This record gives sequence, C-alpha cells and structure tokens, in this order.
Amino acid sequence: MVESAAYDLIKQEGLQEGLQQGLQQGLQQGLQQGKLQEARENILDILEVRFEVVPQSIVSEVEKIEELQTLKLLLKKGATVDSMEQFKAILDAAAR
Repeated sequence: MVESAAYDLIKQEGLQEGLQQGLQQGLQQGLQQGKLQEARENILDILEVRFEVVPQSIVSEVEKIEELQTLKLLLKKGATVDSMEQFKAILDAAAR
C-alpha cells in the first residue's frame, strides 16, 4: 500500500500530539513527586528543630505517605505537638 502525503502528515501530527501529551503527563507527575518530597522534608525538618533527633521509624513512616493533604496536616501537627510520642500517635492514625 502506498501512503499518501496526507496520511504521512496526519500520522506525524498524531505522533507529535502523543509525545506532547506524554511530556505533559511526565511533567505533572514530576511536579507532584517534588511537592510530596518537599512536604516530607519540611515535616522532618520541623521535628528536628523542635526535638533534635527524629527516630528512623518516624522518618520511614513519613517517607511512605503519598497524599499531599496528609503531609500538610502532619506538618501543622509537627509544629504544635508537645512531644515526639504525640506526633508518632498522630502519624500512626494518619497512616491507617
């Protein structure tokens, strides 16, 4: 079968459109991952400033969280809790 110039043009436009969509999706995912990682780091930083040492168990649990809203809540709680134990209890409840 001989492909026409019009077919080639349509095919190339489709490939370019697919590439642009893929790049856009990849960019969005990258931005989301960046926001998540920044939120995790902020939580751990505030806990370190307030309580000096952050147990590895808390670091590991915070690193597992994939919901930005949960991380934002934990950041606020990390700034206001009275102890690392209190934060751990809130973290455990959030992880459920």
